[in-house]
Amino acid sequence: MLHGRESLVRIIGKRRRTFTSHLARGLHSEAVVAIFGYSASFEAKLSDSAKNEASADDDGGARTAAERGSETNGLERVSCPVCGASVRGDDFSVNYHLELGLVESRAELTDEGFAKDKMLSTCCALSIFKSKKNGPCEDKKDTMHGLSLETFIVGRRFHEKAELQEGARIYVLRDPENARDDNAIKVFCEDQGNRALLGYLPRELAKYLSPLIDSYSLKFEEEEGGETSGETLVGSFPQRRCSRLKKAAGKGFILAMPKHPLDAVPIMLFCEKVDHHNELDCEGQQVFNLLWEKVLYANESVKAHPFSVKYQKNFSLMLEDVLNKHSHLFTNEEKEFLGSFCSLSDDGQRLLIRLYTRKATGYLCSFNSVADSSIYDMGEILDVLSVSEMRQISKHVLPKNGIHYGRKQELLGYILSSYSNGACPLLPKVVLEHVGKCVQISSAVDTSFWRIQRLFFLNGEQELSTFLLADIGIIKFPEYTCTVTRPIFKCRNDLLEYEEAVEVAQLMDEAIDENNMEMVCRCTNISVTRMLSHFSAEINSFHCQTQLGFFSHFSASWVYSKMLTLGVSVYEREHRYEDAIRLLKELLKKITCDSRRGYWTLRLSVDLEHLARFSESLSVAEEGVEDPWIRAGSKLALQRRVLRLGKPPRRWKVPSYAECVKRIIKEVVITGRPLTNETGAKNIFYGYDGELCGVEQLALQYYAREGGGWHGIHSESGIWMTIFGLLLWDVIFSDVPNVFRSKFQIAPLDLLTDDFYLMRKISIESKLQKIQEGMAEEMLITSFQLHQGTACHGINWDKYSLCDLRAAVSCIGGHCLASLCRHLAMDYKSWSSGMPDLLLWRFRGGDRDGGEAKLVEVKGPRDRLSEQQRAWIFTLMDCGLNTEVCKVSPSPKF
Repeated sequence: MLHGRESLVRIIGKRRRTFTSHLARGLHSEAVVAIFGYSASFEAKLSDSAKNEASADDDGGARTAAERGSETNGLERVSCPVCGASVRGDDFSVNYHLELGLVESRAELTDEGFAKDKMLSTCCALSIFKSKKNGPCEDKKDTMHGLSLETFIVGRRFHEKAELQEGARIYVLRDPENARDDNAIKVFCEDQGNRALLGYLPRELAKYLSPLIDSYSLKFEEEEGGETSGETLVGSFPQRRCSRLKKAAGKGFILAMPKHPLDAVPIMLFCEKVDHHNELDCEGQQVFNLLWEKVLYANESVKAHPFSVKYQKNFSLMLEDVLNKHSHLFTNEEKEFLGSFCSLSDDGQRLLIRLYTRKATGYLCSFNSVADSSIYDMGEILDVLSVSEMRQISKHVLPKNGIHYGRKQELLGYILSSYSNGACPLLPKVVLEHVGKCVQISSAVDTSFWRIQRLFFLNGEQELSTFLLADIGIIKFPEYTCTVTRPIFKCRNDLLEYEEAVEVAQLMDEAIDENNMEMVCRCTNISVTRMLSHFSAEINSFHCQTQLGFFSHFSASWVYSKMLTLGVSVYEREHRYEDAIRLLKELLKKITCDSRRGYWTLRLSVDLEHLARFSESLSVAEEGVEDPWIRAGSKLALQRRVLRLGKPPRRWKVPSYAECVKRIIKEVVITGRPLTNETGAKNIFYGYDGELCGVEQLALQYYAREGGGWHGIHSESGIWMTIFGLLLWDVIFSDVPNVFRSKFQIAPLDLLTDDFYLMRKISIESKLQKIQEGMAEEMLITSFQLHQGTACHGINWDKYSLCDLRAAVSCIGGHCLASLCRHLAMDYKSWSSGMPDLLLWRFRGGDRDGGEAKLVEVKGPRDRLSEQQRAWIFTLMDCGLNTEVCKVSPSPKF
């Protein structure tokens, strides 16, 4: 992958935006024409003002998002051609009015009650977001033998492979070792003779039910299918379920199939109260009754807010939180528009949310209801069709050209080109007949919901499903205090500029997928103009004048700088070194306080060398070595370039760091029998046990046997990130203003910046002092037991056991471990990668006495050390750790 693309994709996020800015829409239209040779819409005509704005975009002088954001007054009102109502003349108000009108006129496409009979008035109170209070839970006496619960299976999204069947027998089992929820209760069924996990009981219910199982031996017993049981069930459930009673007899059964495959599944459980002494004393009986009452109350609460509709409640909570904390970023019209969401019926709200969370498709209705196909986008409509449907259209409607199109994109391009050149006038009608009934939310809804989600999570990787992951215990988020003293976006214009930049980034990413180099260059040039002309002062002020440098990550300039970094990689791939040099010089000139300066400086020096500009390349490297923002592998790489390029007669003086950089790294060479010797193939060897393995596993086997009886793991940087997170957990999640903004964070926002150490220097140094004094193992055990299973950036609970972590910490020693943790605390971003592959340890005495550790970087044939790996090895050597490189080479006969 091109350097910088992964980072840009994370900014864009999982949810692709609808293009709303004039700049992005203009670029998107150009991209469609370039690829398919057709205009993006059916005869769609821009107004004169929109045309002027689009042409201004082409000239690089389009209005900024800030200018658009300030245009809220002085607009004329227009009459709706459908209902005759007077509406504000801006695009947002018109789209909003037509959206509601469409919902009302298409009521047959949704459940009854999707839209209100009247549009929402302009004064929508935010109090409608507040949750309704649950009524008291009424005690229910079970007429069946023992106890029964009608509840749900949740978490089907993560266990959807197991098939459901109405009336199927189910079993429940405690899961006390679940690191994310020690009260968890699993639900199983029999699937072809095997036990298949269906999901879990709701967390709220398991919280009170698990103590009854653990402490009072509450068992889920088999319900006798006798006459009494049958009569009881007949009185309690529909007659159609009773015919399956004996088949379903067991610890429980599935009552009904959910409407949606991933919704909560209604079930019935039968249980019997059993005590070790066959009876409880008075106090024990009271405790049992109290817990059972809580079970019933929790179960009623779950049924009142079933998981099939919980995403609706979660979305409302998210909406309420954003409007409370970021109200200054929304216009009155937008607040009214978002408020109208709560005026919909429950079914309407759920439908709208689910439409939003699905992949966007064409905005369509049934063909019979289409009065004018010119308002639709042919590309979006065709994207709804399957490959076979497209082939059918091309076979029976389009003229034959003798070419067979196999892939969907090829068929799409052929049909669109046939439409654009007028070869088939009947094509729109045929396409719409094949499509049938479809619906997509409007761009106004998509934009508003995207904005709500981004403001709540502050990243593109989390979405509404994060609530579900937390609700059912798949992810357990850490506890911390959110202290907010300043907003992420100071004003609406800052938000609009950021959103516009994300849209351009999305276009650039799509253009790279489509190999549309012209569009990539357009986006790159726009990034240069927008960032360097308007925003460069802002990003430097964040870093150099405040202790809140991470705020710059939510600015348009940050997004554009990411795009330019990706643009450099694209130009270098195309050997357009002059263009790459131009971008790099602009970035280094304008952005003076950023850790990415190391990468930019190194690439500038390398590209200058490609053009045989050796003296300039050397000067760039020398300046970079002195730059305080250039560290770790980038700094070492520049130092090595200075030594190589700076030989006489260019430079006579030897730099002071020459001896340090030229240090010899210990090497060990082992031989192995490769599976194949083909160039470019993955390095696969036969291990000492005769099984196939990678070079790292082969090296582990060598060190365990011939290498000295070492124990170890292949961890790279993973185990160090885990140790760092555990030892400094309290520091990472300490109460620092503005770094925690929601309950779904796994790290403070400033972890990857210099601010992390500066804002917590006293507490960090206090922890490091304890580590140096030999208290690391005790600190590790305490933190592991307190926080096991809780999500934290860098910690891998599944891969590293407490036993391995204790051994590693004990053998490394307090002095070395404190030094490593200090490096990570001061510059986590630069030092969180590149650690040696293997961490080895061994004890020479009993009871874990006399421990020693070794770190090994493993290299296969034709592999060599990266500069980051070399920097880490030098750092470990400075700390006094035993470090070496193990080279694996094929046996001579191979």
